Amino acid sequence: LEALQARFQAEVARLRLLLLEEGRALPEGSSMGA
Repeated sequence: LEALQARFQAEVARLRLLLLEEGRALPEGSSMGA
């Protein structure tokens, strides 16, 4: 169970990093910006 949780957290961190990179690549005033 611990290994599974660690893998899940690693995946979440990777996805968050991916979203951050994508958000930075997107132009200002996109769907993310409120």
